[in-house]
Amino acid sequence: MFQAPLAHHDGSELYVNIPGTSYRRVSAVGRPGALRHAHTALQQGGLRWYRHDADSVIFERADSKETLLIEVSKADHTPLISSLNAINLFDKADLVKGEPMPKEGPTFHIWQVTD
Repeated sequence: MFQAPLAHHDGSELYVNIPGTSYRRVSAVGRPGALRHAHTALQQGGLRWYRHDADSVIFERADSKETLLIEVSKADHTPLISSLNAINLFDKADLVKGEPMPKEGPTFHIWQVTD
């Protein structure tokens, strides 16, 4: 049985498949590709999946210069406890090591890891 990947990009936009839904375009900035252009981890970084369930997906994009943690959720969900400190790139809540991550949805977060 074929299983669709959880995410893919077409060079400028990120598409996320949260289980049980169809692909949805995730537009994080007003100008497509601006965020990707500003962060090398989104251009050429490796990909590591941390969590995916019916309501959310969390993954990391990292290269030698930076590490970004990305969360996409379609509904409220059980929060994870953050294991790191990170700055939210969209003027939302930063991550604090040992504190709960955001649980609200639908939403989109990108954090730049600071430690």
